[in-house]
Amino acid sequence: MEFAKKYKSRGLAVIGMALDEDGWKAVKPFVKAKKMNYTVVVGGDGLAKLYGVESTPATFLIGRDGRIVRTDMGRLVDRAECEREIRRLLGAKGE
Repeated sequence: MEFAKKYKSRGLAVIGMALDEDGWKAVKPFVKAKKMNYTVVVGGDGLAKLYGVESTPATFLIGRDGRIVRTDMGRLVDRAECEREIRRLLGAKGE
């Protein structure tokens, strides 16, 4: 949520994908409780397979050209490392 807010004006789009079997019934209260500031979609096995999601959490960084440039599966991502990569992709120069 921090990166979505911080880099939105530079073109960062954050999309969360929930794979809960109960769909929106389980996801909607979570999104509301966490006050998520980015788009969340509910997917199933087909969407997970399409993106190669083998385990969760899964994080993808996708360049402006639509290609996946980094994938992290089954572990939380180091925030500083992730931000460096976001800044690189956005062409950010200093804060």
